[in-house]
Amino acid sequence: MSDQTEKILRMIKNSPEIYPSADFIHATKRDLIERALKLRKRQKTIRSFYAGFLSLAVLITVLWITSFGGKEGILNSVDAGYRLFSSLAVDKPEVQKPLLQNPEVFIYHSHYEESFLPDMLKTPGTVIPPNQQAYSKDINITLVGKHLAVKLNELGVRTLADNTDYEEEEKQKFEFSRSYDYSKETVSKNLQQYPGIHMIFDIHRDSVHREQSTVKWNNLDVASIKFIAIPSENITFAKKINNKFEELYPGVSEGVVTSTETKNTYNQEMHPHSILIEIGGQENSLEEVYRTTDMLAGIIKDLLKQE
Repeated sequence: MSDQTEKILRMIKNSPEIYPSADFIHATKRDLIERALKLRKRQKTIRSFYAGFLSLAVLITVLWITSFGGKEGILNSVDAGYRLFSSLAVDKPEVQKPLLQNPEVFIYHSHYEESFLPDMLKTPGTVIPPNQQAYSKDINITLVGKHLAVKLNELGVRTLADNTDYEEEEKQKFEFSRSYDYSKETVSKNLQQYPGIHMIFDIHRDSVHREQSTVKWNNLDVASIKFIAIPSENITFAKKINNKFEELYPGVSEGVVTSTETKNTYNQEMHPHSILIEIGGQENSLEEVYRTTDMLAGIIKDLLKQE
């Protein structure tokens, strides 16, 4: 510490006590009170401004909703958010959570891992088994279900797609022959949660060769489509979709299959508008399957309008 600093400190220490006058104390007190009152008034003004702004925002929102679509406006906004989320998804979709209230269409997959050889082979190191059966944990039929759901939501049809991996869910207890038992629980759960579902689709791909599952439409290769229905009401529903295909896209549909070698009803007894759909085969590409899926989405939308 310098000598000059020590000198100043000694002067302060030895200086006499300062006693302000009563007038000074009174003036200081009055000044502080006036400043406090001004600060309080300013804070009150700011709070009033924000409250007024919030009220105006609520009023504008209510007017916008009531003038431009009401409840439908809200649903469209939610749909837009859902589409944005879907467009950012990666190749393997996460388990889709219900983003929409009261879905009209429900999509699921009893055979989750059914895949497509051309797209599997795009992944380096992919080994195809000797029997040439295409199954994959990553590139599989759930991508088709997701594509259909996104397309339907874009068209204004509230759609929910399930992509449960039953082998993963059941672990060591999984038996492929019980696939429809597992998926039946999925259908039952969603029907209980969403009783307003109008249509249910179990989406598969066929196992036939490419020449049996591919047709030309507008000079493009597209996957053929087939409808499998067992109960009479479900057959009627499947024929409605097939007839629309014949009208709009002749030659793309292989028709409606109404009997199988097994006694399996494919869970169709749970809803009169529940059918199994096969789009393409394992030698088709996802791009070819998506083209047919887009056709199907437009037809579903049209049929829902008629109900």
